Amino acid sequence: MAATLSGWLDELIGIVKQLCPDDGKDLSDSKMGDARVIGRVSPDAELGAGWFWIGLGGRKLEDDQLEAAHLAPAEGARRLKFQLIETLHDGNVLKVRVAEHAPTEGLFLWSPARAPSLLEKSLLDGLSSIDRYTLVSQFAKGRADVAPASPALGSSQVLNVEQLNAEQWRAWRACRSPGVQLVWGPPGTGKTKVIAQALRDLVADGESALLVSATDVAVDNAMVKAAAIIRPAPGVMVRGGTPHLPDVAQNPAIRLEKLVRDQQEALENERRRLEDQITALQAVPVVTELTAAEADLQGFDLPDYLAAEDRLRSAESPWVPQINDHLVGGFGR
Repeated sequence: MAATLSGWLDELIGIVKQLCPDDGKDLSDSKMGDARVIGRVSPDAELGAGWFWIGLGGRKLEDDQLEAAHLAPAEGARRLKFQLIETLHDGNVLKVRVAEHAPTEGLFLWSPARAPSLLEKSLLDGLSSIDRYTLVSQFAKGRADVAPASPALGSSQVLNVEQLNAEQWRAWRACRSPGVQLVWGPPGTGKTKVIAQALRDLVADGESALLVSATDVAVDNAMVKAAAIIRPAPGVMVRGGTPHLPDVAQNPAIRLEKLVRDQQEALENERRRLEDQITALQAVPVVTELTAAEADLQGFDLPDYLAAEDRLRSAESPWVPQINDHLVGGFGR
């Protein structure tokens, strides 16, 4: 069995290697190439300071390109450069957020171009690191597990899963079953509803789930419905990549970048409140007097002060003058 697995996997790795140039570099050396300008950005009045928008015109920027993208003048980033903090797709428009002090005019979106064969090398790296073959073997052989049977209509099992019909319940069972399960659903049959409820139940059972799709919008739609019924705590559901729906991009429980930004804003507001409180307290007369007293006491040394007191007490004692007279008389002779 292991030899068979090694055979097809070695063959696949060999095919991918043919797509990669033999430049003698390690896979980790494959980085983004030189930056290229995408186009001029305009300030987004709706989202506020630091937000800009640009029409993509059918162009597509991958998540790894957006992660390394920045705003800079037309001549490049030598003089000014603002790294993207947050991105949001709104149809064919890309909205980006940078530092609020960025100028509102004269900025362009720059994105690093991919190094040649970067995706092929990433695929080769992933295939070479496979060390668990059960599910991979089933995919390679095109073999799926037997789908769970549909329950009888009206059974308590169907009613317990948010009023799913028999086929939806079967699809839900497939999502919850081990192995490789295939579910086919024509448009309008409730696929997103089933996925959302399967995610809810997996989370409730302490399981992990990875939701992927050929389109970003499909992932967002499923996450919006799942979040509505799960009401997850921040970090329980995490949207990787760039969301295309505002309901996902602006949800701090799903979008960690949004959560971090909101926390930073809350801390900044608290800092400003404390600064205002300190400024107000500094004008109170008692505080003013204390401040003046502290200024007068600058350089005061308590041990030196106590030692000086002791010397003064010694100088006032009765026998000190007798000693002085004797010394003076001695010097006089």
